[in-house]
Amino acid sequence: MHFESINGVTHIYLDSSEPERLALRCIAKASFAAASVDPDLSVNGAEYRMSDDEADLFIRTEPRVYDGLVVEMNKVDGRLCSTVVYKISEGRFSLYDRYYERFRGQPAAMLSEAAKLLSASVDQAQMQLC
Repeated sequence: MHFESINGVTHIYLDSSEPERLALRCIAKASFAAASVDPDLSVNGAEYRMSDDEADLFIRTEPRVYDGLVVEMNKVDGRLCSTVVYKISEGRFSLYDRYYERFRGQPAAMLSEAAKLLSASVDQAQMQLC
């Protein structure tokens, strides 16, 4: 996975070896992990890490028809995730920076962590095939 920000939109590109659903799961998990926690609103606490099944709850099985929305995370367990991802085409997604930056700053750090999670997940899946 690699990404670039152009005119207020972060474009996310997947390599052919990176499954889309797995990449979106890694984005959801990285967003949750990087979001600040309001201890008064969090049920699970600051150290909690989102499971794969929980991350999948924020991923649409099919892109929304009128705009391609595939991930939508706002307030999750006392964390303001502000992460909305749209599918542009096969292996290509976008995240509108203004919505994310308003509450979280630049999305690059979160997406870098998502890329690391994705790389580790792809490597682990390939090792299991051997």
